[in-house]
Amino acid sequence: MTWSVEERAKIVELFLKCGSIVKAQRAFRRETGLRSAPRSELIKGYVDKFRAEGAVARKPYHRAPLLEAKERWQESVGPFSVNPRRQPESWHRSLEWHDRPYGGS
Repeated sequence: MTWSVEERAKIVELFLKCGSIVKAQRAFRRETGLRSAPRSELIKGYVDKFRAEGAVARKPYHRAPLLEAKERWQESVGPFSVNPRRQPESWHRSLEWHDRPYGGS
């Protein structure tokens, strides 16, 4: 089950108040009227996150702008886009060879 930010904050508050995961789960069930409460691993994670960051909400996902991503892609592919063994003067030779019909000159 996915817990809302309010429910996460409530369980962290109850844990800090009660000092026990089991007591916090019982108090959460009693106060919210729900039959289930977050698992102990989730509560530990919420409390650790609260102590480290001061919040239980998830950070919004940040995606790089398209132009910035395109520039980074060009920078990373740039050295591999040109074969140093293939010089411009040899391009026409390879094209002439492919233009010949098979089996003859």
